[in-house]
Amino acid sequence: MVSSNIAKSLLEMSLIAGLLGFSSASFGDEETGKTLTIMFRAARSVLLDKKIVDLNKNPKSVGLEMAEAQKSLEKKYLSLTGRKLEIDTDAARVMKMAIDQVFENAFTGKYRDKWATTKHYPGKLLPARFAREVGQKLKEFSGGKYELHVTTFEDCLVNPDNKPDSWEKIQMSKKFATKSWERGKGFYQTLAKENEARYINPEYYDASCLNCHGGDPGKIIHPNCPNKELGEFAGAISIVMKE
Repeated sequence: MVSSNIAKSLLEMSLIAGLLGFSSASFGDEETGKTLTIMFRAARSVLLDKKIVDLNKNPKSVGLEMAEAQKSLEKKYLSLTGRKLEIDTDAARVMKMAIDQVFENAFTGKYRDKWATTKHYPGKLLPARFAREVGQKLKEFSGGKYELHVTTFEDCLVNPDNKPDSWEKIQMSKKFATKSWERGKGFYQTLAKENEARYINPEYYDASCLNCHGGDPGKIIHPNCPNKELGEFAGAISIVMKE
C-alpha cells in the first residue's frame, strides 16, 4: 500500500539524515522553492483534471487508480517545466510523499466526513483544502524543515487558517499586486534571524478559480473581497525552508 511505502521512505530518510547531518543542513535554495511550488501546482491540476474533488465519489468508481494519478503528476510536471520530474532531493521526496498521502486519503475515503457539514461546498476537496492538507503533510514528513502555504489578502480569505503572515503580506502587497512586478515571477529571500529561507510565487485567477471566487459565488464566500476577474492577482504559494 502507498501508506506503508511512505512509512518505509520516512524511515530511510531518517537514517540518511543521521548520516548526512540533515538536521544541520543549510537553507534551501531558490531552485528548491521553485521545485516544491511546481510539484504542488502539478498535483493540484491532477486533482481538478481527474475530478478527485468530489469526496462522495470514490475515484476508482470512475476508473481512476492511484498509479494513474501519480503518472498524471509526472506528465503535468513535464508540461509545466519541460523537464522530467526527478525525485532526487530530500525536498522533492517529502513533497512527493505528502502529495501521495493526500491522494491516498482521498482514494480511501479518509476525507469523506471532514468537510461533510461545512457551510460552503460540503463534501469537496477544493484546491485550497488540498493545499492545506499537502502543506500539513509536507511539514510532518520533513520534520518541520519544509512548509507550504497558499494564501491571499485577508479580505479574500475563505479559511482564516490560511491567512498570510507579515512576510507574505509584504511580498504580495509590495510586489505581486503591483503593476510593475513581472507577471509570474517569484521571490526568494534568506532570513538569517529566523534560520530559514523563503520562496513565494504569485497566483492569478483562471476560469476554474472564478467558478467559486468570482461573481455571485465569490460574494457569498468572501463578501469583503473586491470582485475578481480573469487574470487578476489571486494570492500566492509560499514555501518555507528551515535550517
